[in-house]
Amino acid sequence: MPNVLLLGVVHEFQRQDPRFLFIPKEKSEIYLAQVRLYSQWVRTQIDGFEAELIFDEMNLPEWEHFNRLEDFLVVPWMYMDIPENVRKRFKLTAVRQPGQEIIPEIDEPRERHWLKMIESVCAECKLEKVAVLCGAAHLPTFSQKLIEAGCDVKSIDVREMEWYNTGYANTSS
Repeated sequence: MPNVLLLGVVHEFQRQDPRFLFIPKEKSEIYLAQVRLYSQWVRTQIDGFEAELIFDEMNLPEWEHFNRLEDFLVVPWMYMDIPENVRKRFKLTAVRQPGQEIIPEIDEPRERHWLKMIESVCAECKLEKVAVLCGAAHLPTFSQKLIEAGCDVKSIDVREMEWYNTGYANTSS
């Protein structure tokens, strides 16, 4: 099994959320700065790790190379989750509530699928170093699955970075 750089991300940073246009200017400026810092952070982590492939939980459109971070890195990107239409059909999706970031009956099957995707692709392509992007809430459970599968895992949570700031959130202010 490969060495894995597991990056816990905030999905709102993976592509510009059009909702930022409808929040006060000072909050949208914080959000846009966070998106830029996130992008730089991911690029630096993957570049330093020298990943051969990026697995991503978030399904970003194929034409959005800039959001998938393929443009500067020249590292191929791959969607690893169960396709969204399948997840919806078999009730493996839900609206997340604050404090309920992980829903075991939904997220456990998804994480097992991610592990199978990573194992299969790494074996077939003979990969030694891969980066994995998933929601930060998945870090404890998914890193454990990777370790149990024999991967050497380095896990980093974006929410622990000194620049991380949720001041853009549309909360009562």
